[in-house]
Amino acid sequence: MPIREVVATNWDEVYLGAVEDFLDARIERGEHASVIADLTVHVRRYPGRERLCGQLMTALYAAGRAAEALDLYRTVRRRLVDELGIEPGPSLQRLELAILRGDPTLLPRDRAHRPTCWPTSTAARGRPVPFANSRFR
Repeated sequence: MPIREVVATNWDEVYLGAVEDFLDARIERGEHASVIADLTVHVRRYPGRERLCGQLMTALYAAGRAAEALDLYRTVRRRLVDELGIEPGPSLQRLELAILRGDPTLLPRDRAHRPTCWPTSTAARGRPVPFANSRFR
């Protein structure tokens, strides 16, 4: 394999990992409804990424669309079994069971007590943090 392909593959993994981390943060912030469109695009583009599929399932469930989340699981499972001969990983299987049980821990935590400008990393502490809400700019 030429070095260019190796480097490109590694950068794709870094990029997708960053996208997945960013989408996790948005879901955690309670932006599940607005992140569904972005996740749908990414899942279509990378159908074998179980983490993206799990994120979309979680966002759908949190948006009150549990049936769609379970349909997505069945689609992903069917594709994995038919094309690769494997079952979904344990985390995706646990997510399906949690949705079937109506697990409230999948819903975003109440963030009402935290300001929108709360620092998200230790690097931001000690420095002024701009307001996330544009009406304060």
